[in-house]
Formats: sequence, structure tokens, C-alpha cells
Amino acid sequence: MNQSIHVESLAIFGSTSRGDADQISDRDVLLAGMGQISLVERELIGRGYSPSVYSWQQLEDLSRDGSLFLQHLRQESKILLDRNGRLWDLLEKFRPLNNYSHRIVKNVELFEMTNGTPQCDALIGWAFDVLAVGFRNHAILQLANAGRYVFSYPALVAIISKAHNLSANESQLLIDLRQRKREYRERCSANNGTHEVLKRTQAVIERITGADCSSRRFSIEDFVAHQVGFVSTNPHWYYPLRRLEGAFRAMGFTPELASSKVLAEMESVFSKPSPYGDAGMSSIEWVRTNVEAISLAWFKEARL
Repeated sequence: MNQSIHVESLAIFGSTSRGDADQISDRDVLLAGMGQISLVERELIGRGYSPSVYSWQQLEDLSRDGSLFLQHLRQESKILLDRNGRLWDLLEKFRPLNNYSHRIVKNVELFEMTNGTPQCDALIGWAFDVLAVGFRNHAILQLANAGRYVFSYPALVAIISKAHNLSANESQLLIDLRQRKREYRERCSANNGTHEVLKRTQAVIERITGADCSSRRFSIEDFVAHQVGFVSTNPHWYYPLRRLEGAFRAMGFTPELASSKVLAEMESVFSKPSPYGDAGMSSIEWVRTNVEAISLAWFKEARL
């Protein structure tokens, strides 16, 4: 890498380091360092990698918070560069929490925000994406509470399916979430996932988690109002951002329709949100302000 001088530590993780990558796997790589690390990030993206970029302060905050991302790195990463041994030392000292029940409860919001998803291709794709993230989080956290640390998506599906006596068809719905998430991220559409498939998937999620994600029926207008209205109820940055993304998709905005600079910038935040530091949080607040303004204009036009 031409700009590797700016990277203090670099590690591959996920399916690439485990050796079980398939055609839809991300090529995950961790970058930690100072200075113009974004130059290295862009170079890696150009080579087909999915970089996760952290400052040391962010990694130390995650360690204090008991983040299972660090357990993932500790357990499965392969460190390729570690100039001062700082990453190795951080991971060696990391210990997970004894109980993640509070995060399991918080994670339920991801499932429930898909409740009442109207029939709209881009919005159905969004719902599949949110369910995929929520299911993986739920499974990892549940197993961590039992002292088991599993991060492979197929392995998580297999373990949860056995624990809940899911049928082969029900397990397949969970397996397919991974592909549908990838398709949404690439095209913002439901592709081979229909509204009926979404409802069946939500029913499986409800059986596993007890979450309510299929009781409502919303019109597109009601769905937009519901998502925007709930944005301020959760202080964590990720949940409001996913709601804003859902409202944005419901109003018909996709990358192909990002005809203005504002819409294009919102797409960039949705595709790679940056919650860390003042700039990151400001960008998320900026999205909120713009989605709320767009929704007001959208509702006004819809009533004409």
C-alpha cells in the first residue's frame, strides 16, 4: 500500500481470516492509526476490501464497553501489521462482559422498526437488511451470555435453528437474509425477496426473539411518519439512523434518484455511517434534519 506509513496496525478478520469466505462474503480488514489513514482506506476499497477504520481512542472505548467486536478480533483476526504491538496488547487484555442481556433488549428495536413495512421494493430491501443485522447481533449476544463466542453467520443460523427447533424452510429464510442484505447494499432493492417472504421471515424472528415485527399494517405515509417520529426516542446513533434510512426509502429515494448533492451525501452516510467524534455525530444529525425537512415537503405534496 502506497500510504501504509499512516497505518499503525492492520488486521484481517471475519470469513477472510477464518478461511470460510464465499462469493458474498466481505473481505474485512481493520485499520488503526493516525493521520491520513483515509488514503489507505480508499486504496483498500479499490482492491475489493471492506475496511473498518478506528482510532486508538475508539478501540479503547470499545474495550471498556465490552464490545464483542473486540472479542471477534481477539478470537479470529490475523494481524498483518502492528508497529508498536499496540493492537496485540489491546486484544490480549480485552475481556468480554459477563452479561449482555441489556444489549439484547436494546437490539429488539431493530426487529420492531420493520413492523408494518409497506410493499415497496427499496423499503423491503431495507427491512431485510435491518433484520439481517438484528438477527446476527441477537445470536452473537445470546451465545455470549452462555460463554460462547461465534461470529460466522452460517454457524449462528445453525446454532439458533437447532436451539429453536426451526424447520429447514425457516432456517433457509435466515440464511437468505445474508444474501438479501448484500443485494440491498448493492442495489437498494428487494430483488428476489417479496413482501410475502419478508412477512415469513419476520414470523421466524418473532419466534426466536419474542419481538413484535409483524402486527402492524402501515401505508407508506404512515410508515414515514412513524419512523421519523421515533427517531428521538433512542440515544444510540445507529437505531435512529436506520429509521431515517427507512423513511428515506419509503419516500422513493434510492441511489439512482440521488440527483442533488444533499441526496448523494445522505446516501454516503447511509452506506458508511461514521458515528465517532464530533464530525461523525454531526453528519448523522445533518441526515436527521434533512430527512425531516424532506418528509414535510413530501407529505405536503402527497396531500395535493
